[in-house]
Amino acid sequence: MESLGAVVMGMLAAGAVLVVGAVLTAVVLAPRVASLAGEGARRWWLARPVQALAVLAVTLLALPRTAPALWPGLVVGLAAATLACLVDAASHRLPDVLTVRAGGAALVLAGVGAFYVAGWAGLAALASGAVVAGGVLGLLVLLYPPGMGLGDVKLATLLGGLLGAVASVGAGFAGTLGSGEHLGAVVGRAAAASGGMLAAAFILGGLTSLALLALRRVGRRDAVPFGPFLLLGALVSLATRLL
Repeated sequence: MESLGAVVMGMLAAGAVLVVGAVLTAVVLAPRVASLAGEGARRWWLARPVQALAVLAVTLLALPRTAPALWPGLVVGLAAATLACLVDAASHRLPDVLTVRAGGAALVLAGVGAFYVAGWAGLAALASGAVVAGGVLGLLVLLYPPGMGLGDVKLATLLGGLLGAVASVGAGFAGTLGSGEHLGAVVGRAAAASGGMLAAAFILGGLTSLALLALRRVGRRDAVPFGPFLLLGALVSLATRLL
């Protein structure tokens, strides 16, 4: 009975975090997000209720079976990433106020949570995930600037860092530091999580682009926003490790 009560209390706490995050998003950030897209980029998904539901859906998919110490960072980071992707889908831009400012705050919160649970290895895993994701996309930008922009690099760095933090302390990542695994294994798992995100993002983005071309919704030279696929890739990477 005591264990059942603990589970119920945990579920209620998680639900409260999700609801508060979505409400704060709708009340505080939504009006600013719509303006970030520009006057000529009004879309239905920029409506305040849709933004709140999108944040709620993403956090519902991401938070289960992750360490509670990471929840503040994950809620802030995923809210910022989700809203940035909505703007990207409307206007092909990822605002720094979401990817850098809010995202930076999220990484600080996630870093505190990772350090609390896993010590320095938690911080190393967060840094590893961020560097791998941001470094790979940064290299692609240098090699082929028209392919994607620095906004994608910043978003990938945010999401990679969050995945790295979860990799170090999340219950769904096949063990924690408490089981005696080495720093290298934790950092390697974080890098693999970021790599999985990028692989899933490129596959999903490529398939979607081919479908849009086949349906003649876009032309060969038209750009397709990559931010939403990075977010989907992060969720796929997380889900494959939580199953």
